[in-house]
Amino acid sequence: MTLRALFFLVLVMPAQSWCGDLQSFRVPGSAFVPLNSATQYEDAGAGCRYRVSGPETFALDVQLPEGAMVSALRVFFEDRSTLDLNVSLQIGDGQGIALSLAEVSSSGIGGFGAEQAMLTPPLEIDRDLFVLLHASLPGTDEQLKLCGAEVQYMPPTDPPAVGHRMIPAAAFTAERNFTSWTDGDAGCSRFTSVVPPLAAVSAGVPPGSHIETLKLFYFDQNSSALGEILLRLLEQDPQGPFINTLASVTSDQDTGFGTAMVTVDREAGDLPLYLDWSQAIRSSDLRLCGAQLIFSPAAGARFDDRIAAAAFVPASSRARFSFVSGCINHRGAGTPGRFIHPVHPPSGASIVSMTGAFFDNDIDNNLTLSLLALDGQGGETTLAEFVSADEGSGTVNIDLPEPYLTNEQVESYALVAELDDGESSTDLLFCSAGVEYLRPALVFEDGFEAVL
Repeated sequence: MTLRALFFLVLVMPAQSWCGDLQSFRVPGSAFVPLNSATQYEDAGAGCRYRVSGPETFALDVQLPEGAMVSALRVFFEDRSTLDLNVSLQIGDGQGIALSLAEVSSSGIGGFGAEQAMLTPPLEIDRDLFVLLHASLPGTDEQLKLCGAEVQYMPPTDPPAVGHRMIPAAAFTAERNFTSWTDGDAGCSRFTSVVPPLAAVSAGVPPGSHIETLKLFYFDQNSSALGEILLRLLEQDPQGPFINTLASVTSDQDTGFGTAMVTVDREAGDLPLYLDWSQAIRSSDLRLCGAQLIFSPAAGARFDDRIAAAAFVPASSRARFSFVSGCINHRGAGTPGRFIHPVHPPSGASIVSMTGAFFDNDIDNNLTLSLLALDGQGGETTLAEFVSADEGSGTVNIDLPEPYLTNEQVESYALVAELDDGESSTDLLFCSAGVEYLRPALVFEDGFEAVL
């Protein structure tokens, strides 16, 4: 079957079977990744973001179960401008083909608002296609803010036995503030740095799952001896801090669009996993187009979602930072030190705690770690918070006062790490954060029970 035939089938075939409960994948606007390092943007608080200058496009990958039926796209914003922001839902194959399925624009309503577009017919999620939110934010001040997006879907009746996490390159975020990159079209990205570049994204594989395969999607027309893309699956031990390479795969030189894969055959433990992209030279003939992890999902009642700091997105383009073995080192006094990553508990699950790992030998500055619920309309609720206090290498587990029942049709959830102002020092590092939650079936009116 050709790629275009596959796209046709995805777009027009109705779902064979799906549940009756509408669910949502919801994200704050501040979690979107700029598609070009020249984009200047600012954090507006409560999960909102506005652009200051430079290219106006941002992206975020959408992770839904195979066989789910996507029915609508909803966008949250604050619009006091004569300009309109635009968000589209796209699918792509990691080989240069991408299609837009639905599009939503804001309107100058003089405040917070939301608009929705229906998918007709609904889209059935295919395991070998990525799903991407693409945002265009033309404003250059706080008059026009992106505050969130929601993808509504019907889950499949029978959850797939094998997990396929398909990630577009546009979802990767820089590991250093001086790394330069640009949009490579159709979900691809390419480096424009003259320094060794690095970019990362959370692996998104639940602990206890068995990881079978790592697959690389790329464009490579470079014939240089150093001209290849390297994709690694890394495990981070925040208490080292150090990283362990579980698997790596490289592109085949001068082949155009292509794929390469490697067998992993490892069980995901309790440590955060992330994907790391690098290459030795910059070239317009080298583009990362995506990555895919194939795994057997873990079964169980209680789950951790642990995210390495390397996968967090700077809330402001003015952030000055680098990484030490996957940990964030805030390098610039007087610059924002706020980083964000969305969290997606299963619909109806209950969050019971927030976890974190850090290193703090700085007597003047601290790390604040927060778990937030964001309504996309300027509202923000802090579910858990922790502040470090010059205690060296440490981990933290903050239990919520009571299990917090999630509902992504009402709000999105995000982990936020904020490092105080500091000089270029390794005395204050943010290493990882996560949430622990219970499946919906194990939540009762009088509390919660679980068979671990």
